[in-house]
Amino acid sequence: MDFADAIEHAESKSGLRTTVLASTQSYFLSRDSFYLTPIVKGRDSGDYEYQGIRGRSIAYRIADIDPIEKLSEIINAPPPPTERVLDATTLQDGIEIKQWPKVGLVDIDINIRVKTPLRNGYNRPSFPDERVEWRGESKTLQVHMFELGRQPVSHSMSLSRTGDSTIASFRREAGHTAVDLRFLVSDGAQILQTARLQTASGQPINFFIENIVTPVHREKKNFGVALLVNESLGNRPSVTFITGDGEAIFSPLSDHQIELARGSLLQALEQAVANPKAPLESLMMKLANRGSLLQKELQSVVPNWPRSQGRVQLVTQSDAFFPIEYLYDGQLPESPRASLCAERAGCLRKGRAIENCSIREAGEQLCPMGFLGISGVIERHSWKPGKGAALWELVEGDRPKRHRIGDLSTVAFAASNRADKFADADVLPHPVVRIENIETSLNVKNIPNWKDWKLRLQQDSPSLLLLLVHLDGEVVYVGDDCGLNLGSIGTQHVGGASVVIAIGCTSGLADIPGGSLPAIFQRNGARVVVAAMTNVLGRHANRVGNELAVRLKKAAIARESTTVGEIISAIRRELLADGLALGLAVVAFGDADIVLGKDTKGIAYVSY
Repeated sequence: MDFADAIEHAESKSGLRTTVLASTQSYFLSRDSFYLTPIVKGRDSGDYEYQGIRGRSIAYRIADIDPIEKLSEIINAPPPPTERVLDATTLQDGIEIKQWPKVGLVDIDINIRVKTPLRNGYNRPSFPDERVEWRGESKTLQVHMFELGRQPVSHSMSLSRTGDSTIASFRREAGHTAVDLRFLVSDGAQILQTARLQTASGQPINFFIENIVTPVHREKKNFGVALLVNESLGNRPSVTFITGDGEAIFSPLSDHQIELARGSLLQALEQAVANPKAPLESLMMKLANRGSLLQKELQSVVPNWPRSQGRVQLVTQSDAFFPIEYLYDGQLPESPRASLCAERAGCLRKGRAIENCSIREAGEQLCPMGFLGISGVIERHSWKPGKGAALWELVEGDRPKRHRIGDLSTVAFAASNRADKFADADVLPHPVVRIENIETSLNVKNIPNWKDWKLRLQQDSPSLLLLLVHLDGEVVYVGDDCGLNLGSIGTQHVGGASVVIAIGCTSGLADIPGGSLPAIFQRNGARVVVAAMTNVLGRHANRVGNELAVRLKKAAIARESTTVGEIISAIRRELLADGLALGLAVVAFGDADIVLGKDTKGIAYVSY
């Protein structure tokens, strides 16, 4: 047995008491018997005196509550700082086993427990509950088990404010075939953490944390559905859906299917973005037609798939791009020659479609509000195989409820000179935006090379980075073709920035896993990275980069709060209202619910 349990067992058998003189903090605070030891029994048989934290002696009546919580309540202090970990125990006939048996049934008990050095899994990444918001004394989470070729199985677990959670127990028959299970913990339609259990007959059972997505947020707006798209069970790509009511749906895909869907939609979009003479109507119709087919396929798997104005959380492996922005659920015209809605500009600028619109119902003109990336909010997360050290639990009044970026006043700006290689006549009647215009609007100077870029970040620690770059293979260029190898980018190129805008041809994609700019910048500390998914024209890249930076800066000091995801959707609509499809090619990677703005009424923030 574990050392802590062995000590407790020895005490009960011998009648002796153990005193711990020195230990690690997390271990010392993880076992009641080591720091809440009865010393004196009072005259009233229901009262006991305990030696408490920091050497204080206090007395309380034993009740049906956790003594740790009671102790904390009496001394008016938060519970002791702890970390917890997702754990699995495999049992057969009630006895824990370490190797997978050949016959019989196996129970797999999943729970979240206090993390201590002397228990298995101490080096496992912690469960992301350091920002859990509590309405009561516990929170109900869902645990889903997935296996290729089998229906998902879901159970609930109750996670208390301190200590271990309840157990979610899953049953699996033993056998000679290899076992590959995924366990996914969610809070409704928000994925929190995934883990794998892999083994085979007679082989050791290997349980490990696979991915940590996002902490629980009580104040976060609810998602309509969460998707996990990755290299999955049996090394086959798959898509996992978690609906708003906690239902889990698992569907294998093929590399061919994913690549076809991504390539087909991006091809249609790029024709509209990169060719200034291309007719927007026919290309938008092609994009909507393909997006409608993919939407209907997803609806056949998830009947309550959210409509275009919904909210979706998308988790993908590395920087693999799943084209969810281009799903279309509007009334698609029957004719491929249908025009764009004549009244679209008003809807796009207002940010909402006309209710019971007769034009849309007639189905003779295409409504751009039917794209999920136009009317909805998408929160993208890249696959994270681990996480940094968790914070100690904060005092109740200081717990963060939503992320907030409180300062984007300092900006670092660098652009490739290629961004200005266009004639004014090529842009009109749209606004002409050049590098010097960006310098004026943001009150910054264009940094011409990477050496000066690193120096600027070291000296000023800007909170917002704007990069209008030229990409060629695995090299990114600024200024007069000053190149930087993507593989050499580190924290010195990101500094302490929360937001990075990196607009360049296909800056959001890469042939090598983890090789896109969003993946690289997020790996080096950026919270949100905005990038382009297709080739872009410099004349349009200048405008969208400038508008993004200006809008984000203003939002950070505005009285009313808004989120990064809402800003991205608004800019997409404005560009489409002006007849530019580039907005659809701009994608934000990261937490779309990060808040900007000064209105803190009813919302508590943590600044980055």
